[in-house]
Amino acid sequence: MDKTYEWLMRAARAIRENEELLTDLDRAIGDGDHGANMVRGMDAALEKSEKADNKLGAAGMAIMSVTGGAAGSLYGSALYEASKHLSIIEDIEDIKLLCSIMLQRIKALGGAEAGDKTIVDVLEPFTNALNDGKGFGEALSIAEKALRMTKDMVAKRGRASYLGERSAGTIDPGAYSIYLMLKSFEDLI
Repeated sequence: MDKTYEWLMRAARAIRENEELLTDLDRAIGDGDHGANMVRGMDAALEKSEKADNKLGAAGMAIMSVTGGAAGSLYGSALYEASKHLSIIEDIEDIKLLCSIMLQRIKALGGAEAGDKTIVDVLEPFTNALNDGKGFGEALSIAEKALRMTKDMVAKRGRASYLGERSAGTIDPGAYSIYLMLKSFEDLI
């Protein structure tokens, strides 16, 4: 059974429920708009994908069209790219493929690597864990630990990198939002 739209609804709800936290994290090391941008993007993704045949593609295009900052191009482009290879999400194999494609696209667009204090710091260990045969729960636990580790990192990409050493001490907002999206698969598959 196709669970793509249900995942998008859960992810949008998680982002909405954590908008203030995402904003606070971004205010500390960025321009303070990550929460609002992600809510706007996920709301548009839900609206455009609800009746679309290719829900991931519609969600990706919607996010790119309304989400400001790097998040719009990274999340939107990653979902859109995944939609070229994956039409629906039904099982853990689909999640592996989705995450692998999203990771490749985000790394290619942003030039980030693990340790740069970005989305990649959570998405890559989660994806690697799944691809190494670990179960969803263990992969999510690894992602949560990776998320906490971004607090002590010095940003090397994005707006936070302008702060240099002062970017340490705050969890990366993009890493947090991707964690929320990944956690939204919990008990779904």
